Amino acid sequence: MSSEATQPPVIDTSEALAYVVLRPGESRDVARLDAHADDAARPYAAEVLRHIAGQWAPPPEPAPSRPLTTVVTVIAVADGVRLDCCDEDTAHVWVRVTAWSPRRAFLTGAAPFVEAFGWKAPDLAGARFLAELDLDNPPGNTDTAGERLEWPGLRLAPPVPAEWTEAGR
Repeated sequence: MSSEATQPPVIDTSEALAYVVLRPGESRDVARLDAHADDAARPYAAEVLRHIAGQWAPPPEPAPSRPLTTVVTVIAVADGVRLDCCDEDTAHVWVRVTAWSPRRAFLTGAAPFVEAFGWKAPDLAGARFLAELDLDNPPGNTDTAGERLEWPGLRLAPPVPAEWTEAGR
């Protein structure tokens, strides 16, 4: 150390339940760490250190959603029931998005499916569509009953060639 540098203060840690002391090391890129916590204080000390570390280097932002084209299959058509007070159209479809869950079905308004299909709602059962969906963030259980679900890029899926369906038999 140069003669102009000041000595770090001496810290009395004899009564501390936990402490962390960071001191300069031999070079600019090195630091010395002295830490201790009593057994009973360790969980609390760890929480405080996590909080401080979060202020210095906050966790990275979650990656933005990346919609991917996936298959949406209409498994049934329901008509004559209003889902909520704001529901004008009574035609609804039960759809399955296998990429979200092969076991869950979602009840949603039929209007976007009718528009993409070009026929009436009763003819939608069994039709396959493609939509640009965020596969990393499927809807929760509260989204299964209503047209709150959106179907961006919804379009009729091309037909599956017969030889592809025959191969699985």
